Amino acid sequence: KNVMLAASGDMSDIQRSFAEACGVRFDGKESLVLDHFAFEPSVDPDNLHDVIKSTSFIKNRAVLGGFIDTEGSKPEASVLYRGLGHALRSDNELAVPILRGNPSTYSKDAGKKTPIVATGTGVRLVTGMQGRNNARMLFSGSLDPFSNEFARVPGAGNAAFVLSAAFWAVGA
Repeated sequence: KNVMLAASGDMSDIQRSFAEACGVRFDGKESLVLDHFAFEPSVDPDNLHDVIKSTSFIKNRAVLGGFIDTEGSKPEASVLYRGLGHALRSDNELAVPILRGNPSTYSKDAGKKTPIVATGTGVRLVTGMQGRNNARMLFSGSLDPFSNEFARVPGAGNAAFVLSAAFWAVGA
């Protein structure tokens, strides 16, 4: 009953349709989330600034458990992210943005006439959704935040973040 969907630019039409049916619209195939102020150069060899260091995550222990300290404030660690952004349908009252872009983040789609898709905290990176039947879904525009490469970067909180988000998604 629980689903975790990590997408990429080459995601299938079926995956896109499923996400859209849930109120999550992923950016286009040629999209990229960028941040020229909060990026991680150690895993960005081409210096594209496409590995962002996000500190905009939900401050809710029910969702992020051990990633959030006992006072409910956010930890010092940032979450590394490289991939697609997504938007939420405005009437989607069951969705909760778990990880968003920073104020300096933007989503760019090279395949569109107007290349900037979204900016700042309006760039959704990881979203959770809980149905009225308590089924849970987790949507991410990338597998990279879940990777060992990102978990091993000093100062990155990816290991704790993805473990907490996955535990929430599967109801553990």
